[in-house]
Amino acid sequence: MEVKISKTVIALVFIFLMVGSTIAYSILKSLGLTGQTGYAVKLPEKNIIDYELDIETEKFLLDRGVTIVKLYYVQACPECLRQKSFLESFANQYSNQIILEEILSNKTTSIPNLIISSYRGQRILENATDEEMIDAFCDLMLKPPVGCAVRKI
Repeated sequence: MEVKISKTVIALVFIFLMVGSTIAYSILKSLGLTGQTGYAVKLPEKNIIDYELDIETEKFLLDRGVTIVKLYYVQACPECLRQKSFLESFANQYSNQIILEEILSNKTTSIPNLIISSYRGQRILENATDEEMIDAFCDLMLKPPVGCAVRKI
């Protein structure tokens, strides 16, 4: 005895599976059982901070177009303090786009290490001049300053 399954029955089974999985996902999501941890990202209150953000917070900010600047410096380094002052001024001008992490290092080297990260990439600079830092910002910021348009002319 040969059993013929009609195309209509197969179509109804697939429709039932699709509707059923949608309903099941909705129920699981409302119960918080969809695999997401429910991790709440805690954003810094200011855009200039003296600690490193955790990876999840950095990823959250980078995905939203924020440029994250990490400055590792030593206290007894005049060049580090000059660079820190320049970055603070720049970060204050673009406070809605830049988070500046100022991390006091205990290394004995006096060369400041600067990491600028954004949705567009990352740049690592050592003992950078103001021009090099501005060039990096112009390349990496999602909405670069107006002056960046005329810098290369």
